[in-house]
Amino acid sequence: MTYENEALLEKGKGRDYTICVPRKTIETEWKISRIDRNIRPEQEHAVNELIGFLYMPEAQRAYAKHGFRPVDRNVEKEFGAKYALVAEPFTVDDLGGWQNARKNIIDTVWKRTQQK
Repeated sequence: MTYENEALLEKGKGRDYTICVPRKTIETEWKISRIDRNIRPEQEHAVNELIGFLYMPEAQRAYAKHGFRPVDRNVEKEFGAKYALVAEPFTVDDLGGWQNARKNIIDTVWKRTQQK
């Protein structure tokens, strides 16, 4: 079991992978972290431009070409055939947020399964 983008990457290399998508699955939310203490004043403009670019259609198409689902709805439509439909996607917020998910899922269920 792995992330969809990893399976799509392997398929792109000619490997025979079957991608099974469950009816319900969590949407992976890739985030950008900006660490202000690491940004010098002369870098501020470049950092802001990069962050803005990541959500532009050009960048979203690059993500989609490499197996990452775009968040731009128009780009998503362009690549719709590449990705299986998830009937009931959910997010960490549906699990009560990160604090709850970490305590009740990651630190308990997930860690126990990884120790076996």
